[in-house]
Amino acid sequence: MPISHRNPVRGKHCARIVIAAAAAAIGGAQRAGAAQVAYRSLVTAKNPLTYLMLDEPAGSASAADSGTNGTPTPGTFGSGVTLGQTSAGAILNTALTTNGTATPITIAASDAKFDNIGTGDFTVEMWFNTSNITTREDLFNFKGTATNTSDLGIQLSSETADHLSIFHTTGFKISSTAAVTANQWHHLALTRVGLTGAETLYLDGAVVGSATDTQTLSTLNTGTLAVGSKSFGPTFRVFTGSIDEYALYNTALTPAEVQAHIAAVPEPAAIGLLLAPALGLLARRRRRA
Repeated sequence: MPISHRNPVRGKHCARIVIAAAAAAIGGAQRAGAAQVAYRSLVTAKNPLTYLMLDEPAGSASAADSGTNGTPTPGTFGSGVTLGQTSAGAILNTALTTNGTATPITIAASDAKFDNIGTGDFTVEMWFNTSNITTREDLFNFKGTATNTSDLGIQLSSETADHLSIFHTTGFKISSTAAVTANQWHHLALTRVGLTGAETLYLDGAVVGSATDTQTLSTLNTGTLAVGSKSFGPTFRVFTGSIDEYALYNTALTPAEVQAHIAAVPEPAAIGLLLAPALGLLARRRRRA
């Protein structure tokens, strides 16, 4: 009967590799925890008018406003919304998913802080994930019910399948040059510098469209801000999929700030990737033994 001779040096070497990988994974988890605080801090440092983290538990009727500019303006969840869902990264806690039966989130536009944007700076920001990239869905709409109010919309597949489009009242449009990938989380930011009217659309940190927009952004204290749908009208084109970390600012995020927000959300599988090689090596060592 053959005798198995284990190599104690090799065994210790494998153990050291596993321990080192585990330490790296733990360090990655600690950095992810720090990043969770960092992401929120990055957003609130820009003093958003409204910031919905969307971390509410199942059954909640409203979305808490973590914005730091003026009176809080919470959102109201529509039917078809499911809370506590997986987000773009664990550091963002949870997201909501919606089945497209009703507007996912509405925010009353009666607060004067929204009308104070006027022709000035603004940014609309969110994370989204959808399986539908062929028929039109609306990701955001800022529109009043009164005459002569503005109508700012962010739409998916309204012109070209799997491409974003921006419309603002009359005669303004941005058409994205890059496609949205189905079943994948994307970061979206739309910014305007009021001094020049330079408006820029970012998808996952890359500039995918720009134009000059000098029109007023105001609802005249009427209507709603809608996240995941039109504000109102005869035909609603409700988003289906997941949404997280919606924010509206009366400042324009810089390209570096957009990149920083994305960088603050590490890949969700990072810890598993760190451990995989060491665990595989350990498994092979055990089989040989």
